[in-house]
Amino acid sequence: MTPFLTLVARDLLHRFGRDLSRVTVVFPNKRASLFLNDYLAAESNQPVWAPAYRTISELFRSLTDRRVGDPIELVCRLYEVFRDATRSHETLDEFYF
Repeated sequence: MTPFLTLVARDLLHRFGRDLSRVTVVFPNKRASLFLNDYLAAESNQPVWAPAYRTISELFRSLTDRRVGDPIELVCRLYEVFRDATRSHETLDEFYF
């Protein structure tokens, strides 16, 4: 079975040639971009200008002027909404885990 990123590398090279400098590839995390570089190199017998890589989070942040919420603050807000909605007496420690 052919790895998915091999298929992606082949498709990118077929569509855009070896100059991928004007292409941006969006991944769920940064780790996948390291592997795609390897697959691009393996699929081409000549040097390839790599595409730009972004995570989905980076893409969303670039499309808005809103800031990303602090994770601790967001959990505390969620806990307050949970308590109000359910009238629960559960502690924050119990809720979080």
